[in-house]
Amino acid sequence: MKKIGYVVLLLFAFLALFGLFLQTPWGKQKINRLLSEALSQSGLKVEIGRVEGTLPQHIILENLQVRFDAFLIFLERLELRISLLRLLQGELAFTDVQGKKVVWQKLSEKEGGKEKKEALPFLLQIDHFFLTDVQLMEGKKGELEGYLRVGKENRYAFLDVTAKRAEFPESFAHLMASLSRKGLLQVRLNLKTKTLRG
Repeated sequence: MKKIGYVVLLLFAFLALFGLFLQTPWGKQKINRLLSEALSQSGLKVEIGRVEGTLPQHIILENLQVRFDAFLIFLERLELRISLLRLLQGELAFTDVQGKKVVWQKLSEKEGGKEKKEALPFLLQIDHFFLTDVQLMEGKKGELEGYLRVGKENRYAFLDVTAKRAEFPESFAHLMASLSRKGLLQVRLNLKTKTLRG
């Protein structure tokens, strides 16, 4: 019984030291590089301005830029709460993702380039995301809230997202999209909006 206590104590001490290491500027720089490399395997080019937070569970990314296919997305701030248990199981799972000031633009064919597209080498799950001040359309901003799950090697995907605009608090668009292992796409859209009479 004493041996189990010593093992647990050593494991706790190791995790505490590892957590302290991740708080150093060098550790944060290492996390920045590892995140960028991991995401580039799936065809995403990622640049991160700054990494903060109580690593490794709570990560704050500032001035994030993501490029994929012919799109470029900028996020002023993104807070991620990662599930360490799922990470140990080889999955990338976030219990909560909060972001603000999200702007996207379509790149020209020359800017987008012909990058090699690869599937995610891991399962990706976001239990809850909430993005504010999102550019929905040209000159129109709103917020997005939902859930995302993408299977390993992109075998399947599920997205459940609701979009709202501050100017129309009672209106929303709710989208559910599911891509099955067989490659079948199912989409459901629920739209609630005021009429001209309203």
